[in-house]
Amino acid sequence: MAVRFEDHSTEVLRRVRGNLKTAAVDVGDIARDAVQMKMLYGYHDVHGNPPHTEIVDTGRLFDSIEGSVNVINANVYQTVVGTDVEYAKYVHEGTSKLKGRPFITDGILDSREEIKEAIREAMRRGMT
Repeated sequence: MAVRFEDHSTEVLRRVRGNLKTAAVDVGDIARDAVQMKMLYGYHDVHGNPPHTEIVDTGRLFDSIEGSVNVINANVYQTVVGTDVEYAKYVHEGTSKLKGRPFITDGILDSREEIKEAIREAMRRGMT
């Protein structure tokens, strides 16, 4: 009996690379949404005038939260979630007069399980 092996490693690697990119995009979407939800509902200490608990005042910071994917090399993608609003660091880290509310860090940490599941699902696509 003859056994014949076929090399499909190129196709498998192509699918893995595509799945990696999909996973990175999915992670960015999940993390962005989690950060925005943390901004709206994650903190219960009253601040501002008039008093409120959510971080959102005008919506500028909320609307600026973005997730993007950087290609490091053919096999490595980096998901970045954040904002370019200049006062975000003061809200996140706090000041001498305002308690920090680390909405980016907390939002991402709160969504760890959802992020893990999204990566698992993305990496399984096309592999059965």
